[in-house]
Amino acid sequence: MAGLSDPLRTKLSRVLRARYKMSVQKLGKQPDDRATRTFRLGFREPFDFDGLMTFFALRAIPGVESADTHYRRTFLVDGETGQFSVHKEAASLVCRIWGGTPDAVETLAARVGCMFDVDADPDVINERLVREKIMASLVAGAPGLRLPGAFDPFEVSVRAIVGQQISVKAATTIMGRIAQRYGDESEYGLLFPAAGRLAELDPKTLGMPEKRALTIKELARRVSAGELDLGSTDDDTFIEELLVIPGIGPWTAQYIALRARSNADAFLAGDLVIRKASKALIGTDNEKKILDYAQAWRPWRGYAGMHLWRHAAVLKQ
Repeated sequence: MAGLSDPLRTKLSRVLRARYKMSVQKLGKQPDDRATRTFRLGFREPFDFDGLMTFFALRAIPGVESADTHYRRTFLVDGETGQFSVHKEAASLVCRIWGGTPDAVETLAARVGCMFDVDADPDVINERLVREKIMASLVAGAPGLRLPGAFDPFEVSVRAIVGQQISVKAATTIMGRIAQRYGDESEYGLLFPAAGRLAELDPKTLGMPEKRALTIKELARRVSAGELDLGSTDDDTFIEELLVIPGIGPWTAQYIALRARSNADAFLAGDLVIRKASKALIGTDNEKKILDYAQAWRPWRGYAGMHLWRHAAVLKQ
């Protein structure tokens, strides 16, 4: 950890080891590339890295992020821009950083860890889910499934609004348009715009329904003004605060809770794909009946929903 004093280096190493299960021996600038820092994040096996990468690849914002065998994206932390990449190597995620500052490592570790759900304990989650026979069969096919979290909770919240009633591909196109028109270019690539910037957007510039664009603008205004805290610890209060924003309904609120806050019990019962999968598996696409059935999956309904999404994708193939 070049640039840090010994006491600070010791403190950061202890924090990273305790919070993020990082291999601190791997921290520090690499001898073959003085502009790069590297760290590792541990996780519990099984770990469906390929499933996460497929999810991220379909939603990658052009110019901001990409996903294939590695996940890559730009970032702005503590006023400094940079880029990082993540790939799986044995039983850990390897993250390489270009740019930024040494002090940004802890922030990046927390965000990457959340994004890849490294703290999940699949044994605990699966033990609960397999008690119900339908979910037991789905868990058997993907025991290492993880929740796809958010590197940038605000960005994912915007995506939730953009994605209302349109395809994933169409939503990704619009997200790219938002980034191009309101984001900033850096030496590492395009940065997704902050809330303060989108609070000033012109709803006619996005090529999407104006009402939906106004919802993005109002969400951005509230986040920028501190009226909505995306990191609030009270999930129920957070959902209530989202639902009073014009244009945000239960589907959008649950999607934000699931991905931006990694709420393991968030569940999109009204989602079209989940309803189709439920129709095939449990014999109903009625939202209330699906919610009633999903009580057996609590407190891990978020993972159950991801299994249903995965099952629906397999059916399409």
